Amino acid sequence: MKKLTPFLSLILLASCGEKGNSEKTESGNILENLTYSVDTVMVNPGEELLVLNSDYIGYWSLSSDLSKMYIFSEKNNSIQEIDLDKLTVTNRYSFEKEGPDGTGNRVMGIQELDDHQFVFSTYNATYLFDKSGKKTKDYRLKSKEIEGIDLDDDYTLNHQAKIYADGSKLYVIRETPLESQLLLVDLKKMKADTLSIPKLTKTRDFSTMLLIPGNMRFYSQQIRIQYLRDMVLTYSPVTNVIYLIDPKTSLIEEKSFAHKLIPLEKKWENYPDEANSLVEFNAVMAAVNSQIEFGKFYWDDTRRLYFRLSQKAKETASPDQKTKYETFVHAYNENWQLVGETNFKPVDSKLYDYFFKDGKLWSYVNVDDELGFEVFTFKLN
Repeated sequence: MKKLTPFLSLILLASCGEKGNSEKTESGNILENLTYSVDTVMVNPGEELLVLNSDYIGYWSLSSDLSKMYIFSEKNNSIQEIDLDKLTVTNRYSFEKEGPDGTGNRVMGIQELDDHQFVFSTYNATYLFDKSGKKTKDYRLKSKEIEGIDLDDDYTLNHQAKIYADGSKLYVIRETPLESQLLLVDLKKMKADTLSIPKLTKTRDFSTMLLIPGNMRFYSQQIRIQYLRDMVLTYSPVTNVIYLIDPKTSLIEEKSFAHKLIPLEKKWENYPDEANSLVEFNAVMAAVNSQIEFGKFYWDDTRRLYFRLSQKAKETASPDQKTKYETFVHAYNENWQLVGETNFKPVDSKLYDYFFKDGKLWSYVNVDDELGFEVFTFKLN
């Protein structure tokens, strides 16, 4: 393990939050007196070349046991495997772009299934590949091909679709004129169930586009799907409300949390659907980012807790000044009750790529174009 900074031991004095939840909490704020240590570690690439961005990794995912990170390289059309315990690049899996085993030109997400196949998500199709680069499944799903879905148009069920666990089901968000919905597609029977997720419908209001010839841009907040502890979870960056789905029964449960340190949702400020200029487009993005943004959930098996981060941008004195962020850590028990939250003051930049592993927060850092992580070890008093 290569270390760039000396081991620091710091004390975080967290803001004291009152007891609160949509249900009765079992205890007070367990993060009230959170302490932590931080260490910066680097991944040894060996003979591999990791192509990284300055602020974010790109498309990546974790293995179910959190021992490996998979990073998709658009340049090489390959997936590089990182051993997070040994902090080394252990493998690279190459894929063709064109032909019968092609991924296409626009990969929008990757995921490893229980049988160690990779899911490639694209706008028009969802593919399964084995690690030799052979395409094993090609789902070009149209609504007319699936029983139980009644749509007027030929809606494509692939954009941001997710396949999890044993690969038997696909989950995808559908936007209707009235509300957002979650479609559950049985890939063996080609049948689907439709579940309503009305509290997430407001997500689509926080978007705009710029349609100037030669300078077309799109910005939107999007509903997310994740698989966590054999449950499917849908959430939005604009509200604290989430939906939990049991894949075995398709039962859905709505959850919300009475946070004390942050707003419960973003406030819509009459954002235009189409910006008239780049200045207006950037102003909409800045306004949305200045409000609280909710992240995904992580399970900490060492403490039997769920953790989640939320962030919001701080005001800057001038457009040229780098934007700083406030970061908040939230903890929930196994029954999805809020049991702790704190303002995590040592982090003042936007966290794009982070995760929890072994009770520690891992946050991506780029050090001279090499892959590194700031690892925060939490101690709950």
